[in-house]
Amino acid sequence: MFRFVYFIAVTLLGSVVFLSAPLSATPAIHHLPTDTLHADALGPFKGDFAEIRVAGKSRYVHRSGKVVVDKPVRYGAPVCIAVTDGAYGAINSKGDVIADFIYDDIRYEYDDKRHPGADKSYHYFLAIVQLDGKVGAIDTLGKTVAEPVYDDLRPINAHVLAARKAGKWGLLSLTDGGEVLPFTYDDLTRRYVPDGYLEVTAAGKKGLRSPDGKREVMPAVYDDLMGIRLDGGPLLLGQQGNEIFLLDTLGKRLTMEQYDRMSADGPLVRIERGGKTGWLAADGSVRILPVYDDAADWVDGRCIVTQNGKRGVLADDGQLIVPCQYSDIKILDDRGRPAISGSVIIDGPPMISGSPSKSSGQRNEKETTGGDLYFMAWAAGKYNLFDRAGKKLLPIEYDGIQFGNTGARSCLYVVAGERYGLADLQGKELLPVSYRFPMGGYSANVSGTGPASIIRIPDGESIGLYDLERKHLLLPPEYEQLEWQLGCFIKATSGRGNGNATADPVSAYFRADGSPLIPPTKRLLVHAVDTDRYVVTTRNDSHWSTTLFDADGKQLYHHPQWDFSPYRLSKQLVPDSISRLLQVRPFQGGLLKVGAEKNLFVDRQGKEVRFEGFDFVDDFFGGLAAASRSVDGKALIGIIDSAGNVVLPLEYHGMDKIYNGEMRKIWRNDNVGVIDLRGRVILEAAYEAVDYLKQPALFQVRLNGKAGLVGLDGATVLPTEYDHIRLISDSLLRVEKDGKFGFASSTGKVLVAPRYEEVRLNDSHAGYFPARVKVGGQWTYVQADGTELPVSAGDKLGY
Repeated sequence: MFRFVYFIAVTLLGSVVFLSAPLSATPAIHHLPTDTLHADALGPFKGDFAEIRVAGKSRYVHRSGKVVVDKPVRYGAPVCIAVTDGAYGAINSKGDVIADFIYDDIRYEYDDKRHPGADKSYHYFLAIVQLDGKVGAIDTLGKTVAEPVYDDLRPINAHVLAARKAGKWGLLSLTDGGEVLPFTYDDLTRRYVPDGYLEVTAAGKKGLRSPDGKREVMPAVYDDLMGIRLDGGPLLLGQQGNEIFLLDTLGKRLTMEQYDRMSADGPLVRIERGGKTGWLAADGSVRILPVYDDAADWVDGRCIVTQNGKRGVLADDGQLIVPCQYSDIKILDDRGRPAISGSVIIDGPPMISGSPSKSSGQRNEKETTGGDLYFMAWAAGKYNLFDRAGKKLLPIEYDGIQFGNTGARSCLYVVAGERYGLADLQGKELLPVSYRFPMGGYSANVSGTGPASIIRIPDGESIGLYDLERKHLLLPPEYEQLEWQLGCFIKATSGRGNGNATADPVSAYFRADGSPLIPPTKRLLVHAVDTDRYVVTTRNDSHWSTTLFDADGKQLYHHPQWDFSPYRLSKQLVPDSISRLLQVRPFQGGLLKVGAEKNLFVDRQGKEVRFEGFDFVDDFFGGLAAASRSVDGKALIGIIDSAGNVVLPLEYHGMDKIYNGEMRKIWRNDNVGVIDLRGRVILEAAYEAVDYLKQPALFQVRLNGKAGLVGLDGATVLPTEYDHIRLISDSLLRVEKDGKFGFASSTGKVLVAPRYEEVRLNDSHAGYFPARVKVGGQWTYVQADGTELPVSAGDKLGY
């Protein structure tokens, strides 16, 4: 039968031209001396092929432009498999036909190096071809590794290929196809433990050979071989008749005793005999005799074991450090998280819901910890805790135990009946068992962030604080709400939950160490403005007044018309990354804005500060503030420092944030520019429009009606000569000029000059190029370097 394949002779730089590859600024269109395939319509590339219509029938062109086939079968790998005229062939990533279209079937066989992404590489990648019931192998360069004369092929590794002929297996070299082992074996397979070794089967017996097949490691005398992987390296289990024994990777027998079962268990070999469990060392010596009914997995040298239905803890030296007298035990790290799921996880009674002390953090099975281990044991409804050495930490058994965590510190909530207390991880009592659980499991509210050593203490519907570092009760649990302010002050409020909706809340104010500053006061309006300064706002008759205090409670300043609010803080010069994530202190650069006037501040000593020559000065941040003065009835805006020096001249008519950018737009009349938050001009206010792209970090600007690109350093990336610029991805842009389209990279390199009437990119997962473009009324494909494929059509398929 006549088999027909289009071969389009085009020389390309590579199979896929990445946009980041070095290209000339204005690449030429490469028309090589060749015949162009004239199709009816062109479709987008989906993977390595695009559908085209030729004489009313669907065909498929490879992205290299070299080959057109009837139908792609498998693609997206170093080798594409396709069908033409009913026969299979294979094409590599460069578009070279490596297996002629003469085969009955083709499949892949490969082993990748587990490198994700564009750098993916392979130990081997083969096209296994089938012809007249026989199989052969071809590599990605088109070299025939094995002629199609074998019944089956099985790649082993990068060195050798197993082949079956006349019912027997032999070994071929992937380098030259030569015979490495004769065709005398019943089976040849790859072993993964030890990795890469070759398992041979002859006369029903198994052995091992080296990865290249040339050296015998173990003779074929075993009924079965199984690899096991210990922490220290691989070993093998061999079987001869009913006998099972341990072998090293050189075939040396390590055990003479007989066991019912052996398996890997961390650094040891778990053994079972007569229903009992024990362990061997990696050299086959007995580490722990098989005397236990059951055992979990090892965690950092500790294992939960069972004897007579009770559980204990075993050390890897064989010592039973916690006796087998408990119904269950779980291993925890020093944060109270399960370190292993080999036993039934026991959860104590629900305690402090929503608290940072909650010990519900989960770990993966067998995950070990870098800190200390603890063993929570349960028997007859009572709990106790043991340390890594097996020492019992608590003087009595409790109804429940739960870890509490704050910062790098941990503690224990211990439960007796309906009350709980607090202990440290050595079992020492910190608070007596006298506190009630929160109603419904939810504790009273604590907002803000305090020092890392502070943990909340609920008592029914009330809340207090305990300092784990200093080991003392910071605030007794007698408040309904606690608010940390700048981590240095605490506002403690009561009276909200007494059932009277009109009741005035009563608040007190404390330093971070719990010492009082303001006694309980109705409707107390107090706010920290610095780590050692706070303000109190009070209402007198029909107006508000505000007073500034230091951390000792000393009054520093008072203004009878100042209505302070922390929510009125201007963040004009505050970076978005800070203002979105952190609370910004109103006291900045030693100055606090007094809202009673447009240009009034108070310093840290309480002295008033006004900036001469300015009508308005905004809040300071980083030593700078936006300021304005009126000229001819118009406000002109700039930036000054805390000494009143002008940093950005007051000659602009507007300033506004750039979303997701640590910069600000500035306007001079109708023209816009960009400054950074230190007042440095990035773009002069000379553009009609400026848009920040972020990904990539560029400005799209418009000048005299034309669009261009400018970098964050103010340097031109693309000149302002385009009608439109559209961002396709973080590295690709579509440009339009005089009604024609092209493409450019985000580094400013023109990839495809704007000469096309229409352009259609592929989906991003298929790779944007080769893209469909229309020029002179005809559609064709163009690569990312401007090279056109020798295919054209008067129409397109799909969008």
